[in-house]
Amino acid sequence: MLAAILLSVLELPWKVASLAFLAAAVVTGIRALVTVIRGRVRGSLAGMLVLGLVFSMLFSLTLLATFATWPLQMKQQECLRGALTISAKAACQRELEQGLKDWEQQLRDRSTGG
Repeated sequence: MLAAILLSVLELPWKVASLAFLAAAVVTGIRALVTVIRGRVRGSLAGMLVLGLVFSMLFSLTLLATFATWPLQMKQQECLRGALTISAKAACQRELEQGLKDWEQQLRDRSTGG
């Protein structure tokens, strides 16, 4: 899980590797939870494992959402590389937000057939 968190702060092509670590964390967590339940271990270990699994899955969904908007994220990374001022960085953020709104509208149009 820690490796996935560390990799998730990198730029996009490298961020994909964090999914492999998240998958490994989920598989390991499920196996540990099964072992704890079968062994009837008392205490809060099972609850902590469930919380870890929930966090891992939510983090995976967040990363998958980032990958779903790959072109927009890459465009923002390029914009931020050239942004030297706070206002330029804010403009990059506004551009990303507008791109996400446009992307969302395209999805809505496709789903309604318009």
